[in-house]
Amino acid sequence: MKACPSLHRFALDLMWQGSCSKRKIKKGRRIVHRSLKVVEITGFVAETVDTELCMFLVESAIFLEKIVVDPNPAWRKRGPLRNTDVDPDRALEVRKRAEHLKSKYNFRDKLVIMQHIS
Repeated sequence: MKACPSLHRFALDLMWQGSCSKRKIKKGRRIVHRSLKVVEITGFVAETVDTELCMFLVESAIFLEKIVVDPNPAWRKRGPLRNTDVDPDRALEVRKRAEHLKSKYNFRDKLVIMQHIS
């Protein structure tokens, strides 16, 4: 973020392999970014790393309007495995964790959670 002070929109595709380890959430150093308004995170699973990233963005990007999180990994939208079935239990679990994250960390209307493709 320090390298791109004029960045208005940022998209990040996350790809998780295996289970994520459980650890306490840590706060990083504060960086003030005055231009970033929209962040899109694909492959969001509401684990510790996702939470830390959202907290960092809300605290650092002072004019941030919204963070759009999509639990669907990018590979489900393009390539040979696109439109494969989503485990409905996993989809519900991720959505519940994202909603909990939204209320626990006071993201209010800045955090937009996309629906899973079924």
